[in-house]
Amino acid sequence: MRVVRRLQIALLAVCLVALPQQEATAQDASTSSEKEDTSAKAAKRGSRANGGRKGKVAAKRKKARVRKARKRRRAAKRKARGRAAKRKARGRAAQRKKRANRPKGWQWPPTPAMRTQGKACLKTLSGLGVAWKKARRRKGIATPIIVPSLAFNEIELAPTFRKPPFAMDCHLAVALAKAAPAMESAGVSELRFSSIYSYRKAKVNGVVKDALSRHSYGLAIDVYEVRDDLGEIFVVEEQYFDEEVIRKLENVLNETGLFRLVLSPANDPQSHSDHLHLEARISVGAKKRVAKRRSKKRVTRKRRRRSKKP
Repeated sequence: MRVVRRLQIALLAVCLVALPQQEATAQDASTSSEKEDTSAKAAKRGSRANGGRKGKVAAKRKKARVRKARKRRRAAKRKARGRAAKRKARGRAAQRKKRANRPKGWQWPPTPAMRTQGKACLKTLSGLGVAWKKARRRKGIATPIIVPSLAFNEIELAPTFRKPPFAMDCHLAVALAKAAPAMESAGVSELRFSSIYSYRKAKVNGVVKDALSRHSYGLAIDVYEVRDDLGEIFVVEEQYFDEEVIRKLENVLNETGLFRLVLSPANDPQSHSDHLHLEARISVGAKKRVAKRRSKKRVTRKRRRRSKKP
């Protein structure tokens, strides 16, 4: 019995010694596993943090690229609008040029209607007794002619410094021939001029206009001196306000209605202080006749087409 009790006591002592050691090892294992878990979690957190920062940076860069692209598109649209506005302005300016000083309905090269009108003008000029010849084609002149004698019935033309031939449009010659009796009644026998056809821009009141001058169409003449029926010559620059002959000539030309515009030292002292600028008027009646002829031709064509149809 004593032996058994001693064995039991020894076993108890061994168990009591072993239990603390097992608990310590278990604690060490748990702490190490906890440490591993915390380190893994920390690593995961770090990786997530790094990945989040990179994503934010990439998103910011993407937004910046999108903004730049939008700015470029807006700038391109603004430039396109500006170019379109400039084109429209140029087109309007070109239209203003055409309307400003070109006879209504005239174009270049001449249209069939303008050619028909020119033929009618040549017949009228021959009927007025003016000898003329066809001139070579010049830019702007619809019906170019030359009057070799420079005589328009009672009135003659004389160049001041240039040599003939002088090309002009038929309508200017007709206007001069029709106005000759009125100029003769004002005591004028000769107009001394410097230029008729000259392709240049108009100048009025000291300002050069964008529109072409009527000289570009052979429809204007610049008169610097006037000879009366007694043979005396009057200079416009020096004697316009002193001699009645020049002013009377201007009044007579305006009264005839054959000239669209008469510029002089009185109404344009800056650009026309030394000469009279005469622009022939294109008769409205001739335009109406041409329009009627064209309408008749259209009607006849339509009738022919209808008659040809089965």
